[in-house]
Amino acid sequence: MKRIVALVLLLALSLSVFAACGKKKKANFDLESTADAAFDYYHADLSAYLSISREDYADLTVALDVTDAEVDEYLNDHLLPSYRTPNLTTDQAVKDGDTVYIRYTGYIDGVAFEGGSNADADRASALKIGSGSFIDTFETQLIGVIPNQTSWESPKVVNVTFPADYKNADLAGKAAKFDVVIEGIFDGTYTVPELTPEFARNINNFTPETDDPVSEFKLALKDWMREGKAASLESRKFSCLMDKLLATVSFTGKFPEGEIKRLENIMNDTVMGYYQQANFYYYMQYGIVYYDSADSAARDYYSLRFDADWETYQTVASAKVVKQMLVLNAIAQIEGITVSEDEVKDWVIAEVESQNGSKQDKDATPESVLAEHSLEEIYAEVAAKKARDYLMDKVTFDATGLPAD
Repeated sequence: MKRIVALVLLLALSLSVFAACGKKKKANFDLESTADAAFDYYHADLSAYLSISREDYADLTVALDVTDAEVDEYLNDHLLPSYRTPNLTTDQAVKDGDTVYIRYTGYIDGVAFEGGSNADADRASALKIGSGSFIDTFETQLIGVIPNQTSWESPKVVNVTFPADYKNADLAGKAAKFDVVIEGIFDGTYTVPELTPEFARNINNFTPETDDPVSEFKLALKDWMREGKAASLESRKFSCLMDKLLATVSFTGKFPEGEIKRLENIMNDTVMGYYQQANFYYYMQYGIVYYDSADSAARDYYSLRFDADWETYQTVASAKVVKQMLVLNAIAQIEGITVSEDEVKDWVIAEVESQNGSKQDKDATPESVLAEHSLEEIYAEVAAKKARDYLMDKVTFDATGLPAD
């Protein structure tokens, strides 16, 4: 089964609200930021955005068990879509730019060679004509072929020559013939299966023992999800706590001006960076373009359904983070939680160390961090982290249903 990925990942992107802010070795730098000012959650009067009192979070008990709604969400947004099948057109000629699903067997001197066939694979291979994914003129020779006129008895014969510098030296420079069966041309849509008794009986690694395999599978899925939540209990605690608080607190419907868009831009920049880096890596390593669009990369990055509107997801996720920041900074104000300049400097130094420990950025300095993050943002993040620690210490967490350590 696919690993569960939390839907709201924004706080783990560029904002470091909940990163460790312990004592760091002090550096000699001025606490001045050249970044555009963000909303000042820490100092602002937040009553225009929400109504919250100590009674909203005092004596809270937060359940940590996996809910039926979470099971259904994972089932419908991740598991079942992973079994989707492409809808194919079979009576039209292949043209440049089409994505075709093919099976093939390759021969050199009349002998099938190792690794040159997918005839026995579970699924046909997807190939975008014109992508350059296959060698030589393989793709262009499929243009004009009508899929339902191909079969193993009457395949499309494709003749190619492997490049002299081909990575497999046994094939380099050799002429080859491929028998190709085109199963169809992808029409851009998929069929997602339903969780029927018959489908449940054929899911990998699941053997039903009752006459109700659907209910039995959902219970097995819930237990599997429980194990995953128990293994990441601290993040589960915070996620469930914030979900309960966001449902309890009264919001006015107004948001700090520009904040949602600012966070959307951060998310968008991160996703585009992932898209470019992933494609660069796969092209350099394997000579292929892994993502054919930013859309597919973004859905992968956020672990969304294949047909999800990832831009709407970013907007919703950004709004949720703004609400979290409002709630946590409001609690900091209610509880008299303050932030000192030394704590702000600690945050900056921690961010420098985090960036320098990553593969993407090894030249971070306090000045470069302060060029990316405004002082308003940093104060708000430190205050939110301290309010989070306060809440985690005060709230009662009910782990009933989750497996014990």
